[in-house]
Amino acid sequence: MQGESCFRDEGFIFLGLFVVERENSPMAKHKHQFVDDYDGLVGFGLDRDTDEKTITWYLQKFADDDHMALIRERMSEEDLKTLFDLLGGLLKKYLSEEEYHAVFLKEQE
Repeated sequence: MQGESCFRDEGFIFLGLFVVERENSPMAKHKHQFVDDYDGLVGFGLDRDTDEKTITWYLQKFADDDHMALIRERMSEEDLKTLFDLLGGLLKKYLSEEEYHAVFLKEQE
């Protein structure tokens, strides 16, 4: 992956400035196993543990390739920007620069 980190400029998140290159690796870097393995309540507002599991379940369902192929074509430019800004803001708020590169971007050292 080449580009600027979202942490390089305090005034702007540069998440969209990456060139993603597919790696020739037999092992996938990304995992979405939770949504397939979870056997519990999906609901929000009961308690923190259930809320966290529900958010994980929803995000993994949302990020499914088939779902994304369908919904991204239907989303307005405003909704695309809103979602991009929300996700970028959460990354910047809760991850250190090192965590962003290692955990989110999965950059090798």
